[in-house]
Amino acid sequence: MRLPHQLIESPPKWLLILLCLILLNFSVCRLTAEALTQSLDFKTLSIRDTLNLPTVSAQHIIPFTVPKTWQVSGAGSYLELDFQHSSELQPRRSFIEVIVNERPLFKTALTPQNIKATRVRIPLGQAHLKTENTLKVRVEQHYTDQCEDPLDPSLWTQVLNSSRLVLNYTPVLPSVDLSAYPFPMIDPLDYHPTDIGYSLPQHPTTSDLHALTLLSLNLGQWAKQHVIHSAIERQDKVSALDSKKHRILMGTPESNPEIRRFASQFRQFKIRQEKGTFQWIRQRKISKRTAALGQKPFQPIAAQTGLLFYFRNLKAPDKTVLIVTGNSSAGVLQATKYLTFRPRYAGLEGQEYLVTKNWQPDPIESQIIPAFIENETRSFKELGFDLRAVEKINAPPLTYPISVVSDFNAPFASNASMALELFYSYGAEVNPDFSSLEVRLNDRSIGNIPLTNPKGEEYAKAVLDIPNELIQPQNQLVIQFHLLPDKYGACVDHYEDHAWGKIHADSRLIVKGQPASRLPDIAILNNTGFPYSRQSNLESLHVVFPKEPRPSLLEAAMAILVRIGRTTDADTGLRATVSQGLQALPEDKDILAFVQQPRLGSKEGNVYPFRLNWPESDRDKHFQLINQQAIRLADAGDGLYIEQVVLSKPLLLSGFNGTSRILTRLTGMNDTAFNALRQFFEDDRRFETLVKSGLIKQLEPQELTLNTVPVEKKTESTPVQKTRHFWDPLLQWVLAHPVWASLLGLILLLILLRLLFRRKAS
Repeated sequence: MRLPHQLIESPPKWLLILLCLILLNFSVCRLTAEALTQSLDFKTLSIRDTLNLPTVSAQHIIPFTVPKTWQVSGAGSYLELDFQHSSELQPRRSFIEVIVNERPLFKTALTPQNIKATRVRIPLGQAHLKTENTLKVRVEQHYTDQCEDPLDPSLWTQVLNSSRLVLNYTPVLPSVDLSAYPFPMIDPLDYHPTDIGYSLPQHPTTSDLHALTLLSLNLGQWAKQHVIHSAIERQDKVSALDSKKHRILMGTPESNPEIRRFASQFRQFKIRQEKGTFQWIRQRKISKRTAALGQKPFQPIAAQTGLLFYFRNLKAPDKTVLIVTGNSSAGVLQATKYLTFRPRYAGLEGQEYLVTKNWQPDPIESQIIPAFIENETRSFKELGFDLRAVEKINAPPLTYPISVVSDFNAPFASNASMALELFYSYGAEVNPDFSSLEVRLNDRSIGNIPLTNPKGEEYAKAVLDIPNELIQPQNQLVIQFHLLPDKYGACVDHYEDHAWGKIHADSRLIVKGQPASRLPDIAILNNTGFPYSRQSNLESLHVVFPKEPRPSLLEAAMAILVRIGRTTDADTGLRATVSQGLQALPEDKDILAFVQQPRLGSKEGNVYPFRLNWPESDRDKHFQLINQQAIRLADAGDGLYIEQVVLSKPLLLSGFNGTSRILTRLTGMNDTAFNALRQFFEDDRRFETLVKSGLIKQLEPQELTLNTVPVEKKTESTPVQKTRHFWDPLLQWVLAHPVWASLLGLILLLILLRLLFRRKAS
């Protein structure tokens, strides 16, 4: 029986309010998953200038990546190609083609209508994009039907570097698990720098700084060419859930109060306050019988035991939080060593992990050879270059960046020289009179090898001597095949281009004699991290911090350590060491020392906050000076110096060899100086000026006198307390569980529709 109309009540107000909140939060979730757009111009893809495609057949391959956290939509993604070509081309036989991942996507004739700069939009819907992709631009071009010269200068097409890839994608929230660390915090495929906010103890111990050093080096090794921006966030300035950066929290729950804010999220481990201090405990289930016997439902964590937590930030689901902690600084360091060890232990997984106090890193010796030339012969493979191949008559040059950290021209170099042993192959049907293999070093020709066999050759060998005066710290070795056609001449009726050439990875740069050390030379830090990278596990690196380092100094230190990590590729645990304040330095290490100008009236000692305990040091001075170099960052005024000093035994009057220890000292007067240092080492293009001398000024050593300066007192404004609303926990739950939130919202929507339908029917 239908109820009377007046007995049908409206839905309760609380139900409507709850439904609105659910739908609002559901909308927020939908917004976080809406498609975004990333525009990648060709300059971003390393095409600095206009791309020239000459001769009758030419192509250029451009690699690009799709980050793992992107789900690319073919519907909205496209290539915007800007090109122009010669007015002499025949439209019937000339065309430009675009191929993505070996799948043709676009082809159009080169006609009078697109002679001048023309833009076409090419959808990428059929490209089947992967994490690593190739974009190939290919042309076929002719200026006549008969009697054609394949190398005629009228045969050209240009692709402008204003061209761009536009990728329409939906952010994907990957699972956050220690087995995949540091992904998604570090994704080398991403085009945006990774911003990491560190939370450290207010007064970090030497073990804390050692852990910070290892973590920064390890992140740099994972990042490689990817840029990392590191910053220390003050605990009273950043809420635990409000950061727009990835977060790394280090320290004990006692020394770093921010760690305690996350304790409620963990399953096995909790923080317990006992006798006025906070300690980690491990929860466990016990029976009533064992409880009656006095056994407690928790187990204290040993002081040297480490704990790792890695999870998603609930309020910023695309960001992660890493906590490296323990009940002592030794436990924090223990957790860091385990996290940064390679090869990765299979047991490191989940979001919570305990590193026992008995764990010790395996004594594995590194098998990786540094990718630079010092005193030994290096193959292309050892320098990071695999087999490389080219095709077509206009085969593009092959470029090999070669770093040389020794000096072949120094007076102390003993019969030092270098030669290139080249292994190459090329195909048949090349003109033996005009084809060749040209080799250039730093824009100077060092050889032109004739390709005289019309049937081609497999694994041919050539040895070229390299003049010492051409060898620089950073070198560009260019190898170019000139594969001219068999029927080369002013008139070719028909030409098919099947030319190819290969440079094999076992080609070598042979070092003869004994080159001298180039140290001191701060510029060779660029791309090599030398001399700290002599061992890939950074065993020769020792870092010195002041007793009370400023946050700005630590940020600058992290930028430099990340940079050193990016130049190495460890296959074992990192073995860099750390000391703090006035401590004796090890006798078998290269030193990287961070010095801050003492505050007025402080007792921090002079500007050299360390002692040298090396047998070659002069006890009446700070060190035995053999040679030194200093630079000053131009945009940091007089407040920042980078100084490099070689320390060697005084008996070596004839010079010093490559095993001499090096001291690199970075001295800053104030926060402005250290901020400039951090920005200099974080920015790839600015850091390259260590070679190009664009932002540095050479100084004489006597100009390094540092005077104590008063510290400016700054008034700090009271931090604004963020208003918390009653629906914040609900919003966090919705962001963390979008599927369940969507299902709940759908159920409530169906309930509301049913109530409204019943009311209307009555």
